[in-house]
Order: sequence, then C-alpha cells, then structure tokens
Amino acid sequence: MVDRWMAIDPGEVFGSLEGIPHQESAFGLSALWIEASQREAAQSLGYTVVDASTVVATHLNQVMQDHASELLGHDEVQKLVDLLAEISPGSSPNSWCPAPCHSPVCSRSCSRCSRRRFQYVTCARSPRRSPRLPQ
Repeated sequence: MVDRWMAIDPGEVFGSLEGIPHQESAFGLSALWIEASQREAAQSLGYTVVDASTVVATHLNQVMQDHASELLGHDEVQKLVDLLAEISPGSSPNSWCPAPCHSPVCSRSCSRCSRRRFQYVTCARSPRRSPRLPQ
C-alpha cells in the first residue's frame, strides 16, 4: 500500500470514494486505501488523507503508548533519573517523595503511571512502610 493514501472518515464526509476498505488501527475509524490521484477529491469530501508512512508512524506510536508499562523497566527508569539529575542538578526521587524513594519503587510507580498514560502521579507514603500502589 506504499503507493496509496489512507482516506480516513472522521465521522462526517460528504460523499463516497472508491478504494480498499480498511479500519484505521490507532483510533478504529473507517478508512479507505485510495490512489494518489483521488487525494484532493477525498480531502474535498471531508476525509482526512495521510500517506502510508504516517499511518505506520501513528500505529507504532499507539502501540508504544498502549504497552509503555511493559517497555519501561528498572534500567529505563534509572536512565531517566540519571538524565534528570544531569539536566536539573539537585533533582532526585527523594525530592519528589516525602520519604526516601528507592529505585524499585520509582520503577513500579512509573510503570503504573504509564498504564494510566501519565494522567496523574502520586507518591504519598509513610516513611515507615512501602506504598500500596493500585495494580
């Protein structure tokens, strides 16, 4: 399909096109693979038209977001913490949490946050015991 374009139906189009039916994988929208010569016509009918490389990049981005918690392990978190310390001297997990924060706790917290798509971060815990973070 490298020589074709994807015409995505955003929900309201004003006509139909000839093409190979497809469901856009990142957002589940109805789409058609169309010839390059149909691109302008598709846009004028209200379709969102993207090239094949953009389709692949969008799909990979969605897959990475969906599986970020599986891709983010202890080593990756440690690299992020080291990078933060490098670009922002004085920053450390201990400055984000009220009690000393050990690397495995940070890894689990980051993994859980990535499952939630980083909507919020909490690190409230007692210095006497480990946090009970939701699964």
